[in-house]
Amino acid sequence: MPEISLIPKKQEFELKFSFQNVIFYLPIAFLSIVVLVFFGFFIYNLFLQRSVNSVNEKITTIESQRDLSADERFINEAFNLNTRIQNLKGILDGHIYPSNLFAFFEKITLPKTRFSGLAAGLTEGKISTKGETDGYVGMVKQIIVFSKIQGIKNAKVDGITLAPNGRIAFGLELSFDKKILFEKSTNE
Repeated sequence: MPEISLIPKKQEFELKFSFQNVIFYLPIAFLSIVVLVFFGFFIYNLFLQRSVNSVNEKITTIESQRDLSADERFINEAFNLNTRIQNLKGILDGHIYPSNLFAFFEKITLPKTRFSGLAAGLTEGKISTKGETDGYVGMVKQIIVFSKIQGIKNAKVDGITLAPNGRIAFGLELSFDKKILFEKSTNE
């Protein structure tokens, strides 16, 4: 006779794998996931719409508080400032550096030549001065230097005399290219 027991036996869990169960439950699982994702996006879209509406309301509130006449004044001031800056730029671009004339003159003067009484016409690009050198050879060398320098258009020597100290005195008139006055010095 079979044995009767009031204590239930432990049942072991058995995982039954059948192809029919897979074919039945797999589409249901995919459908459930798709439905959950759809509702998730739907709810997320609602939150985004609320955020967009809130931002639009804030924009409307802020734009209603704007002072359009102050904005127009600001724009006019900005344009006026731009015009003044452009005018200043034009002035600075046309600024001349008269000190460049001395540096240029120093470059083209030979060591044994000395100039005094410099008169410069910056707008005409002319220099008029008196010079002294150690002899006629020194004066000729100085004239050759003047003729070879690119920035000098014309050099005219006149009034050559023998000074009491034995040096040769002469008058000099130079026409120079005014672009040397517009170059900013590198040591400034």
